[in-house]
Amino acid sequence: MRRWYKLMLNAGVGTPTVAKAYVLLKAIFATAVDHGLIRRNPCRVKGGGSQQSPERPVPTIRQIDDLAEAVGARYRALVLLAAFCSLRWGELAALRRADIDLRAHTVKVERTLHQLSGGRALIRTIQISCR
Repeated sequence: MRRWYKLMLNAGVGTPTVAKAYVLLKAIFATAVDHGLIRRNPCRVKGGGSQQSPERPVPTIRQIDDLAEAVGARYRALVLLAAFCSLRWGELAALRRADIDLRAHTVKVERTLHQLSGGRALIRTIQISCR
């Protein structure tokens, strides 16, 4: 198990992904122990299941404003909605002009875009309101 764990990390698999896989394997082996299929759980990597991702930096309002200016008028709303409404990329990509009501100060998020294999796109209906 230690060899597998080290191999995954050395192969460039992210620490959080390896930790999640390790936790799943540990649970599977624990079930096997409970059912008498094996005598001992081989998952004994100290700290193997801990996920310590570095904190993602949060941009300042000034940085967001600078970015919105830098991308130009066409993508300004996209940057501002991503930053201040916490919309995901698929939600942003599926927005239409009719979804933004400047008088009511609302954005209707009724669709999300999913990129499928082979380059195809799928629009799925959802419902979120950002004010």
